[in-house]
Amino acid sequence: MRDLKKSKCKIDSGGTPLVLQKAVTTAALAGMYCLCANFVLSLTIGKLGITDETVRLLSLGLITLFTMLPPSVMYLWKWKDTDLLYSGKNEKQIGKSETLLAVILGFAICAVLNFVISLTNQANVSSGVLFHDFQGFWTAVLTVGIFPAVCEELLFRKCIVGSLKKYDDLLAVLISAVIFGMLHSGITGMSFAFLSGIVLGFVRLYTGSFSAVVAVHLLNNLLALGTAAVGVFISPELKSVVFYAFGISGIIFFVLCFILLKPRKIKLYRLKENEKELFIQTLKDSPVLWGYILLAIVIKIF
Repeated sequence: MRDLKKSKCKIDSGGTPLVLQKAVTTAALAGMYCLCANFVLSLTIGKLGITDETVRLLSLGLITLFTMLPPSVMYLWKWKDTDLLYSGKNEKQIGKSETLLAVILGFAICAVLNFVISLTNQANVSSGVLFHDFQGFWTAVLTVGIFPAVCEELLFRKCIVGSLKKYDDLLAVLISAVIFGMLHSGITGMSFAFLSGIVLGFVRLYTGSFSAVVAVHLLNNLLALGTAAVGVFISPELKSVVFYAFGISGIIFFVLCFILLKPRKIKLYRLKENEKELFIQTLKDSPVLWGYILLAIVIKIF
C-alpha cells in the first residue's frame, strides 16, 4: 500500500505518473475484454438462430452479465485492500434533495442528448422492436433496462472512474466515456454513449453515489423501453409523438434543474494548471488505449 502511494509521485520518461499510466492501461484492457466477449457471445448466440422472443431477450441479459461482470470483479478484487478505488465516502456529502436533483438533471440531459442525436437518424425513432407482448416487455425491462444500468455503471463509473479519479477528475470521466462509447454500435449509438458517459461520470463524481448514477442510467433505459412500448401496444405513430414530447420535456427539466442546482456553487472539479498537459501526455503514453480504439473500429467494420 505504501509502495503504491509512493509510486504516484514517480514519473516515467514520457511524463505520465506510472500508477496513472497503469490505471489507464487496465481500463483499456477491460474495454478490450468487453469488446471481444460481446463480439464472440453475440456471434455465437446469433448462429443459434433463437426465434423465441423471451429466450432472445434473456440471451441479451446474459451477454451483458458475462461481458461486464468479470472485469468489474477484477477491479474490485485488485483494489479491495487499498484506497486507489474511489468510493465516494471520503467526499463532502450532499443532501438527499440535491442528489435527487442531480439525478433528474442527469436524466434530463441524457434525454435531450438522445433526442438531438436521434434527430440526425430518423430511423432510430421507429426501429428496433425488441418485444411484441407484455411478457417480452417485462423481460426487456430486466435484461435491457436493469442489467445494463447496474453492470455498466459498476464497471465504468464505479471501477474505471474510481481508479482514475484520484489522479484527475476530468481525465477519469473522459477516459471512461471513450471506452464506454466505443462499445456501442453505429455512429449514433457511439456518440450518445460517449456524451451520456460524460454526464454519468460527472453525476458519479458530484453525488459520490453509485446508486444515483445507476438511477440515471436506468431511467434512460426505461425511457427508451417505454417509448418502444407505446409503439407496440398503442400506436406506432404515437411513438414518435412520445419521443418528441420527452425530448422537449427533457430540455425543460434541464433548464429547471440547472437553475435549482445553482451551478455557480457546484464544484465537480477544479481545473488544474497542468490538467490539459496531463491529459494530452496520458493519451501519448497510453498505447493500449489506442489499441482498444483500433480494435473497436476493426470489430465494427467486421
